[in-house]
Amino acid sequence: MSSCQNLDNGAWMASERTMATLPSYLRSLIDGVQDGFVLRSVDGTIIEVNQAFLDLVGFDRDEVIGTRPPHPWWLLDENDVGLSDRYFRGAASEERVVYRHKDGRTFPALLASGPLRNDSGEIVGLVGTVKNVTDWATVEEQLAFQAQVIDQAQGAVIATDIAGRVILWSSGAEGLFGYPRAEMVGRNLAHLLVEMVDRLHADAIFHHLSTHATWEGELVVRLRDGGQLPVLTTISSLYSSANEPIGHVVVSVDLRERKRAESRISAQYEVARALATAESLTEGIRSVLKAVGVASAWDVGTFWAPDAVTETLQCVDVWSASAIDITAFELDSRRGAMPNSLPDRVWRARQVIWVADIARDLAFQRTDSALATGLRSGAAFPIETEGRILGVMEFYGVEVDRPDDALDAVLITIGHQVGQFIERRKALASLRESEDRFRAMAESVPIMIW
Repeated sequence: MSSCQNLDNGAWMASERTMATLPSYLRSLIDGVQDGFVLRSVDGTIIEVNQAFLDLVGFDRDEVIGTRPPHPWWLLDENDVGLSDRYFRGAASEERVVYRHKDGRTFPALLASGPLRNDSGEIVGLVGTVKNVTDWATVEEQLAFQAQVIDQAQGAVIATDIAGRVILWSSGAEGLFGYPRAEMVGRNLAHLLVEMVDRLHADAIFHHLSTHATWEGELVVRLRDGGQLPVLTTISSLYSSANEPIGHVVVSVDLRERKRAESRISAQYEVARALATAESLTEGIRSVLKAVGVASAWDVGTFWAPDAVTETLQCVDVWSASAIDITAFELDSRRGAMPNSLPDRVWRARQVIWVADIARDLAFQRTDSALATGLRSGAAFPIETEGRILGVMEFYGVEVDRPDDALDAVLITIGHQVGQFIERRKALASLRESEDRFRAMAESVPIMIW
């Protein structure tokens, strides 16, 4: 059923008179429109169409001119009633609709329509253009497929237009950087790089892109939660079929696992070298703290051993990166390990224990001094040899970090290496002490004269 109502003869005649006053060149103007063109009276009667419209719907001119709604090419079942009302009333709109060809085929169309008014502002006709957007639908399906492929990529994919505005922010980018797509689309890439990296790096990157099609390098980006992330990033220029620049695509890959693997290898090598060259127990422990801390990008390291008299764990040595002031944390640690403190728990459990977030770990006992120092996470592991535990090493960083099973195995190995080193040094010290006692005894015995 049609949603329009028939007009009385007076209104119809007024509409016809208005149509008759249209310029004589209207016919050529209508035929010059590439999309389908429809001119209707206010009751929906077709007054004029162009050949493009006839080609779209497959009907002859005589089958179209003078017809009133419902038209056979308009699918009331497919196009909602509200849309039909707007269409037949002549309200200005642009809508995606479904049309039906004379042979029964349906196709998606873009319908743009609006009212035709006389000098008094009265609506005397309706003007509309119709475009077959089947190709658009195909392209949209392809883009949707490509978007799904991009979203399945493990890395972050970002695309911008020529003005640098973000037009694509993949699911990988959401997961990697922590920023949701809704917040990022429309943002300027240059501004984002300044926020997530720094102005110096951002300026250098865009200066390079001004003369090159691609930039690639490692960056440390700031995440939404305040953390930092090493990424391998490639920024490439996008070009149109006419070889005109139209934007950029940015692909970033998380380097944390690669960096961790490199640090694990480096830590083992540096520890072995430090222990091989150390000339004393104190030098060896201090060298190991520095070697593990630097290789694993930690900022503070401590070594705990039982007091010879009280047998309570005491902080024997502390190492820190030069850029961090650990005064408060060191004083807190030097007071000794309280029951159920991290060193005490590792001593009793004889395994690696992580503190993924110091601020949220209720069992951690030096929270105030650690946070005041800027420390956010850490791990501790036992120093053992031949089934005996000799001490505990702790390491802390200024970034929130997550447990790493592969690193656990490395730390256990390092713990055994350090344990063996301590035993060798103690044995050597004991041997030297025995030699000194024997020498002293020998020197005190009177020389016998034969």
